[in-house]
Amino acid sequence: MEDINRVHIIFMTFLAAAAWQDLRNKSVSVWLYLGYGAVACAIRLTGGEPVLQALSGGLVGVVLLAAGRLTAGAIGIGDGLFFVVSGLYLSFYDNVRLLLYGILWGGIFCLFLFFYGKKHGINIHRMTVPFLPFLIPGWIWMVIS
Repeated sequence: MEDINRVHIIFMTFLAAAAWQDLRNKSVSVWLYLGYGAVACAIRLTGGEPVLQALSGGLVGVVLLAAGRLTAGAIGIGDGLFFVVSGLYLSFYDNVRLLLYGILWGGIFCLFLFFYGKKHGINIHRMTVPFLPFLIPGWIWMVIS
C-alpha cells in the first residue's frame, strides 16, 4: 500500500504539472515527459514487474499518437506523450479509464462553452481547448471511487 501511495503522489505531481503547462501554454515541455518517464521507469524496474505488463499501459498513448498522425494533428502529440508516460505509472485499464473520464469532463465543459457562446453570440467553432486539465477531475474520480 505504501508503494501505491508513493506512485500516486508522483503521478499526481506529473498530472498537475502537465495540466498546468497545457492550460497556460497549450504545450507541455519534453523535459517534463522525460523526467517523469525516467522516474516511472525506475519505479517499474525496481518493482520487479514483468516488462511487458509495465509497458502495456503506454499503449493508450501510442494509439493516441497514431490517431493524431492520421487526423493531421486533431489529437495533439503532447496528449499522446502524456498517456505514454502515464501508462508507465498506471495499468492499461486505469490509463483507458483516465482517458475516458478526461473525454467525459472535457465534453461536459465544451457543451457548456457551446451554450454560453450561443447565448452571448460568441463564435466558438475555431476555439481550442487544452485536454490535460480535464484529466484532473477524472483522476480524482478514479482515486475516490
